[in-house]
Amino acid sequence: KSRMEYERVVRNYPDSPRTPEAGIARCRIEWESAPRHGVFRTTYKADLQQRLIDELKEIVAKYPQSNQVSAALALIVDIAQEPELSNWRRAADSLFRVSEMDPAAAGPDVLLRAAETYDRRVKDKAAAKRAYGLFLKAFPDAPQAKDIQARFDAINDG
Repeated sequence: KSRMEYERVVRNYPDSPRTPEAGIARCRIEWESAPRHGVFRTTYKADLQQRLIDELKEIVAKYPQSNQVSAALALIVDIAQEPELSNWRRAADSLFRVSEMDPAAAGPDVLLRAAETYDRRVKDKAAAKRAYGLFLKAFPDAPQAKDIQARFDAINDG
């Protein structure tokens, strides 16, 4: 199906059980066909990333019981984790919000990526501490938990 067909479903049938799926598919098509920009064409436009993330979060909030919530969360993570992101804080914030909404569905890797992005790229120790803390609470038995605890303690001591 084309992006326009999905947009029509979302616009004309807002109460349909297929609406979340159509909205997610429309966002996926837009993201996958988005042109890159910059001198070396290595980054996406940050406003596109944020708009799509916001639209997907709205789908999750509006249809929390939908079987499509995990697909929306996965697409948010894909968009936020794009390695050529031009805005590391936006990426970390998006990853953290996805993890806050449902840590188990997002998984430990997403939360760890958020924490490490805050810690190493954004240099925001308070946000890193919050993300590492959520990781330790949500995934206490993860293989990385000991190293995460050490980093969490180092931030507290620093």
